[in-house]
Amino acid sequence: MPEYISKDDAYRHFEELQEKHMKRAEKVKEKIPDYYERSLVRMNEVIDAKSFILGMPAADVVPVVHGKWENSKYMAATKCGVCGEDIFLDDCEQFLEWKYCPICGAKMDLEE
Repeated sequence: MPEYISKDDAYRHFEELQEKHMKRAEKVKEKIPDYYERSLVRMNEVIDAKSFILGMPAADVVPVVHGKWENSKYMAATKCGVCGEDIFLDDCEQFLEWKYCPICGAKMDLEE
């Protein structure tokens, strides 16, 4: 299953990295010119990474809500532990096969 990251968080990370390289480069600019040159190369790589991130399409993802089935006050029903809705069942064992709440979409994977 793919994992997703926030484009904004990734961009901010590279902004901080660019700032860090710039500060280091400015400190040693006169004393170690070679280090300064290498820092400029690193900063250009960071700029390229930022441009790459901005150009990537954003995935339309929703955080997963986890829950568990709970006892309902009705005999022929179970209740979603997330939304609290009673789910009436034709077959009392049917809900054990359900991996998601049909009302709110919560993933039913928490321990009983």
